[in-house]
Amino acid sequence: MPRRKRKTSAAAVTRNWLELPPDVTASILSRLGAIDILNSAQKVCSQWRNICKDPSMWRSIDMCNSGERDDDYIHVKMCFHAVDRSCGHLLDISIEHFGTDELLLYIAER
Repeated sequence: MPRRKRKTSAAAVTRNWLELPPDVTASILSRLGAIDILNSAQKVCSQWRNICKDPSMWRSIDMCNSGERDDDYIHVKMCFHAVDRSCGHLLDISIEHFGTDELLLYIAER
């Protein structure tokens, strides 16, 4: 028996990402690294920004970079910001290639 093609309207195919429950959006965003969240995801809309500011998003911080020394200052500055966002709930952090004594002390104090 041959299959019939279903016609779908553009409205049926298009999804509004803002209609996702916040916990689902948070789950999706949590799969990004901290650098991507700070540089891009939090700038998409106010709902994503609010989710990205939630301390639960910052329990595990992945600050992996390519190891290029030119970006160290920016990565350290972003890491300070990410640690602040954790509000003391940080459990795991990756700062390979750019960790400094000052940064490690800052993380330990928080």
